[in-house]
Amino acid sequence: RQTGAFDESTTRTYRWVQRYTSEQWTEHLQTHSDHRVLPQPDQEALLHEVRCTIDALGGTLTVNYQTNVLLARRTTTHPGG
Repeated sequence: RQTGAFDESTTRTYRWVQRYTSEQWTEHLQTHSDHRVLPQPDQEALLHEVRCTIDALGGTLTVNYQTNVLLARRTTTHPGG
C-alpha cells in the first residue's frame, strides 16, 4: 500500500483444529525437513518415541492451526498497473 500499487487491504483469519492419530502425526513429521535429514536409525527411533508418547497420552494429538490471509486489490491508477 505504501507504494500506491494497492487499495486498502483486508486481513482475514481462519482457525481450525485438526486431530491426528499417532500414526498420522508421525507420517506428517516425515515431511519436515529437519526430520528427513536425520540418519535413518535416528529418524526411526524418534518417530517410534513420538508414536509411543502420543499413544500413552490417549492416542491422539490435537493441533490448533491458524491461517492469515491478506487481501488487497491492485489500483488502476498506479503506473504499470
